[in-house]
Amino acid sequence: YSRRIYNNLTFVYFKFFFFQVNPIFFYSIRSFLKKLLFFLLSFTITHPFLRIMSGPIICSKFDQSGNYLATGMVALDSHQVKVQSITSSQASLNTSFTLEKSNKLVNLAWIPSDSIQLLALCLSKGSILIYSPQTNEIVLELISSANVSILDFHYSTTTRTGWSCDIEGNVYEWDLNSYLLVDSFKVNEYIESVDSINRISTVMFNSQPHLLLGSNAVYLFNIKQRELVKTFPGHIQPVNSITALNNDMFLTSAKGDRFVNLYQLDKTATKAVFVGLSSVSSLSVSIKDDKSVLVIINEEGDIEIFNNPLADAKSQVSTPVPKKKRKQVGVSSRSFNASIKLSRPEPEIKSPQDTHLFINAVSTEDNLITFTWLENSTIPFFDTLKWIDETG
Repeated sequence: YSRRIYNNLTFVYFKFFFFQVNPIFFYSIRSFLKKLLFFLLSFTITHPFLRIMSGPIICSKFDQSGNYLATGMVALDSHQVKVQSITSSQASLNTSFTLEKSNKLVNLAWIPSDSIQLLALCLSKGSILIYSPQTNEIVLELISSANVSILDFHYSTTTRTGWSCDIEGNVYEWDLNSYLLVDSFKVNEYIESVDSINRISTVMFNSQPHLLLGSNAVYLFNIKQRELVKTFPGHIQPVNSITALNNDMFLTSAKGDRFVNLYQLDKTATKAVFVGLSSVSSLSVSIKDDKSVLVIINEEGDIEIFNNPLADAKSQVSTPVPKKKRKQVGVSSRSFNASIKLSRPEPEIKSPQDTHLFINAVSTEDNLITFTWLENSTIPFFDTLKWIDETG
């Protein structure tokens, strides 16, 4: 669509040039056409009716329990946040909150709490809105010193604080009791050639809290000492997911990349690679006893399931490799064991969208995989399946 606009304007440009219009008039027309081109391209990208490929959803995430779904959506000329329970009960939620037109949502994250669930809404203007689905109101606004897009927010059970990062590589720590800024720093003061941080998480390493900072690589950063500890390479494109595991490992995926990498904190080499059919949009992992499951959503809106992704990694960790053979050991890679693609039954297909329903969020909690999709562009539907049955 954009290329067609550009080609049409280029044709007009050459038409004026061919007929040798008065130079002053010609340059005025050319300036007008350039401005028109930029407007049309911006309109194509931002206008909800023309965002056909990505649809109205900005981001969609289940909470830690898998009982609630939060979705950021484009609603006409505003952004909207919807929160819904996946099952009907006395404590069920079905709320919708429309942001002011000046507030554009970039990302959202759940803030776990024993009493009340909260959401951190990351905005393009450099602030974070703390939203309460129960009361359907903004509790407070966390304002950063830079007026640039906040790309991620993470609540750390390790530090008991919130962490955010932005497009200019600024990292902020927030006290979520007082809602005050605890500390902040700019990443490129400690890590060379890193200008932006896309994802942020926390882990314990050597009995101290550390940050996992995702740019194109992932960096293990000592919070107290303010120093880079390790660099985990493996992705060319910007990281779009960091999932810390409770056994000193973590998973990553990147934009435009169909590989999910598994790392061990005490090593920098990739431990294992899980290969999808197309680029990974999001992922979820669950560990139950000695079994595990990795579920990814690819850019086509389909689910791919990997059984026991940590089994091979554990066996590699426990088996020492002789020094002479270490160079011969390659990274193990695996394809998925099962996939899910949704479609309406043939008699109910009324539009092309009905032949391929786009799955936009997934949760793996306990022994269940829960996923959701939209129908009629606005109505969320849910389904669950067991990844562990009675036979194991």
